[in-house]
Amino acid sequence: MSIATRLTRLAPSLTARERVVLVIRAHNAGQDPDPDVLNVPQQQRAEYDRYIALCIAANNELGLVLHFLMIVAADMESRAGDVENLRAAASALAEENGLELPRRLTRNWRYKQDLNAVEFLVGLSDDIKAVLLERVELRWQELQAVEYVAREIAAKFDGEDPRASELLEDARQAEQALRQLAQRLGRSRSLPAATQEIVEEIRLRVDNAFSYLGLRETRS
Repeated sequence: MSIATRLTRLAPSLTARERVVLVIRAHNAGQDPDPDVLNVPQQQRAEYDRYIALCIAANNELGLVLHFLMIVAADMESRAGDVENLRAAASALAEENGLELPRRLTRNWRYKQDLNAVEFLVGLSDDIKAVLLERVELRWQELQAVEYVAREIAAKFDGEDPRASELLEDARQAEQALRQLAQRLGRSRSLPAATQEIVEEIRLRVDNAFSYLGLRETRS
């Protein structure tokens, strides 16, 4: 007996959740769902629609966050270039004037009475770098929160991630971009895990999107 024949025989006994799992699994494999799976009995329609709505909400909201992270990461890449350019300018100016290039200035370097141009460039570079590192940490935590919530949703579907393949690629690229940025800015220790507050913010985005479809997610 072929798999298709077996599925045709089993389809009438499938639950709404099992149907959605098979639909997601087919999409993740780049295939069309079996028509028998999509032939949802009327008594299962409301539950089936709720699960599909959750998949739509997850794709829309988690996708928006990932899109935002990609845009911000590109902007931070440009700012990291500013840090390097300022440092290079300070190095060239120090060499030209026979000055020592300070490795790092104190936090209140702007109030130094005899501040020279080299120190100004180094201090400005360090300040921008510090701000960028804070932003990289925050964006990383948001990315980790997206993945955490995605795993929560996938757990409802036997571990099948309902996100489109394009979003999975966006998540991979965002992770790579943020890791490279952190290394470029000289961070040696691991980036921080998402806080519970940030996870809840991402989770709430999906819940709200779910409710906009006229439904309410219980997380059960």
